Amino acid sequence: MLTIHNQPYDIRALVFDKDGTLLNINTLWRQVVQQWIAEIQALVDGDADLASAIATGIGMDAAGNLIPNGAVAVASTWKIAVLVSGVLYQHGIAWEQADHVAQTVIHGDYTVRPSFIEAVGDVAGKLHALHAAGIKIVVATSDHRAPTLATLPLLGIDDIVEFIVCGNDSLPNKPAPEVMAHISATLGIDPKHIAMVGDSDGDMLTGKNGNALLSIGVTDGGGDPSATADVLIHSVDELLLG
Repeated sequence: MLTIHNQPYDIRALVFDKDGTLLNINTLWRQVVQQWIAEIQALVDGDADLASAIATGIGMDAAGNLIPNGAVAVASTWKIAVLVSGVLYQHGIAWEQADHVAQTVIHGDYTVRPSFIEAVGDVAGKLHALHAAGIKIVVATSDHRAPTLATLPLLGIDDIVEFIVCGNDSLPNKPAPEVMAHISATLGIDPKHIAMVGDSDGDMLTGKNGNALLSIGVTDGGGDPSATADVLIHSVDELLLG
């Protein structure tokens, strides 16, 4: 049993988005996007105007933060690469080169560094307590599998996550109903006993489209799920047992 804002729910599994939910999305992706832009500029001899256009085109604001529910915040890298290809083409780079550069850079797995990881709340402590109480823990992210696997030990939860669902898996991406259907079937738990926890509309719709019991929106990680969440929390710290 899980309690949120004094309301009990019969939840037997929690599906967590990664970026913006378990870790601060701006701390991570500001640095990843900077890496992407530097690599792209080197490949096409780009200038500051191109760098700015790429950042804006994929959903970063002038301060270098992610726009809530923008492309970097919610889309798979496949879709982000298409946006980058378009920006490069609009800046006079031939389409074949633009597409090749974008696909090469965006689809390459970035190196996860400890400085990228800023947990939103007591992620390790809270998730270990939930797991010890018998609640299954799953991570479902639009990010690639390799950096996701590298992130789990830095968050201190690699030993309690049942499995992960990633943006470069064979499944359709969030918010497709297949995501929750796969999680439910793999765990052997009905969706009506599963809650989706995330920081974006896409996360909330993943729960709703998959007939999950609850879509729980996290507000302190850089996203804004308020329009589509069933209930809002600041961080995982507000997920209480009993």
